[in-house]
Amino acid sequence: MPSCDENSYIPTLISTLILIAASAATLHDAVQESMRLKPAVASGTMRVTLRDMVLGAGKYTVPAGTALWTPNYPIHNSKYNWGEDAQDYRPVSRLARTAL
Repeated sequence: MPSCDENSYIPTLISTLILIAASAATLHDAVQESMRLKPAVASGTMRVTLRDMVLGAGKYTVPAGTALWTPNYPIHNSKYNWGEDAQDYRPVSRLARTAL
């Protein structure tokens, strides 16, 4: 068996760990973008107001204790929120936008 210097493995180990971290980030971005386009919970999120609120630049008054429902699909596919390509699958470009 040839002799091996333990120090020769360190650069390989570091580059392997960097590659794994980059792959994990790419996988995370892909999953996030998939969930944005096709949410697992299509019904949305419900919240109850704790105090009186004014929404829509003063157009709507919502009393305390009111249940508000936020639909997932329209929010995650809105051109207002995501740009003209809201329907396109682009995990890398979404990451760049949300990092700001």
